[in-house]
Amino acid sequence: MVLTVPPGTRREVRAALFRGFYFNEMKEALKRLITECEKRTGLHAEEVRISNMKSCWGSCSMKKKRISINLQLAKTPPGCLEYIVFHEMLHLMEKRHGRIFYGLLDEYYPAWREADRIISKLPLGFMAKNML
Repeated sequence: MVLTVPPGTRREVRAALFRGFYFNEMKEALKRLITECEKRTGLHAEEVRISNMKSCWGSCSMKKKRISINLQLAKTPPGCLEYIVFHEMLHLMEKRHGRIFYGLLDEYYPAWREADRIISKLPLGFMAKNML
């Protein structure tokens, strides 16, 4: 991608333009993925948030039926975003990472191990460091 801005545009402005682009791309991808996940699992998230998180790829609030997805997933291979969506949606059914949770992942997203292997090698915060 080539970003063309007027000469002298501050780094913060360029970074905000990239974040906006990635946010819009993620929003469109999530519409499709959430719908697919809901159909396959029968689960429903009341709210889906996209945030530029620094400590995790996604999170889930069972009580509020809300999932949050890290904006940085926009720069990962597509299977990583799909994996995190299924991972967080399945937390609406099972809170803890245990035998039951991983059994659900096996059932609803069998390719999770490969996506997890890829994403576990990526550093969180890489978007901010490599954006411009």
